[in-house]
Amino acid sequence: MTNFDQDLTQTSFHEASIVGILRKGSTVKLDLEDVFIAGVQNAAEVEIEGVSAVLRDGLPVDDFHMETEDGEIITLRKEDGQFALAVQWNDFAAKSQHTVVYNLIGPKIVLRITPSVAR
Repeated sequence: MTNFDQDLTQTSFHEASIVGILRKGSTVKLDLEDVFIAGVQNAAEVEIEGVSAVLRDGLPVDDFHMETEDGEIITLRKEDGQFALAVQWNDFAAKSQHTVVYNLIGPKIVLRITPSVAR
């Protein structure tokens, strides 16, 4: 388990895929694939505890969920006491995509990294 405040310069979330989002109370969990850690591709579980608010493009929302079956992370970082996540949602059947910026506000961020499983 790695605290998100630690040095993660060897970790890249860019173009990682979101395969699941679960919000239970004040905890949000993101299940990711294709995270690069020290040059090695891994699956990762990002858990944000103590979430008091979620903003979608700057506006408060009650729900945080998969908007399409495919979400690709553009950026994932902690800034100004918030967890910022930019996602490109892809709808391949409709041949459309849209980008959304989420800000999850919460005092404690924990990053758990697990090895990638071949599919």
